[in-house]
Amino acid sequence: MIKLLGAICCVCLSLTALSAADGKYLHLTLDVVKGSGDDPMFVIFLENKKGFVKTLYWFSRDDKWFEDLTLWEKKRKKAGYKTWKDEPGIDAVIGPTIAWGKSKSCKIPIQQGKINILDGTYRMRIEQRKDKGGHYKNFKLPLKTTFKGGTLENNGYIKKIEIKVKEASKTKDVVKK
Repeated sequence: MIKLLGAICCVCLSLTALSAADGKYLHLTLDVVKGSGDDPMFVIFLENKKGFVKTLYWFSRDDKWFEDLTLWEKKRKKAGYKTWKDEPGIDAVIGPTIAWGKSKSCKIPIQQGKINILDGTYRMRIEQRKDKGGHYKNFKLPLKTTFKGGTLENNGYIKKIEIKVKEASKTKDVVKK
C-alpha cells in the first residue's frame, strides 16, 4: 500500500510540474549590433548531454544559407536529420532575419511536446553567422529548473539578449522595428 501511495504521489508531482510548465514561454528579445553588409543569421536550438534535441527558433528566411551554421548542422546530422527540412515542425519556428542595429522578439514554449525545457537537463545554444563575416557558436545557456530569465550582453552579433519567463495569457509577440 505504501509503495502504491508513493507511486501515486510521484505521478501527481510529475503532472503538477508538467501543468506548471504548460502555458509558459521564454520571451527572447535579441538586439543586434550595428553593422553593414548582409544581415547576420541566428539559430536557437536545444541540446542535452546526448546532443541536439530540436530547433527552437531561426532568424533567417533564406534557407540556402541554413547549412552555413555549421555547429547546428553538424549536431542535427548526428541526431539523424539529413537536411533542415527533415526536422518536424521547423517551418513553424522560422522568422525574418534581424537587420543591423534592430531588435526582434520571439516566444519559445517551455513545454515542447513531451519536453519541458526547464527541467534542468537542457541548455539553449545560439549560433550566429554572417556571409563573409564572423561565426559565433559558443553561446550556451543552461536551462535549470530555477531559471527566471536574465540579460546577456556582448556576444558576437548580439549586442544584448533579454530572456523572460512569462505566462501565455500575458505574453504577446513584440517585434521592434
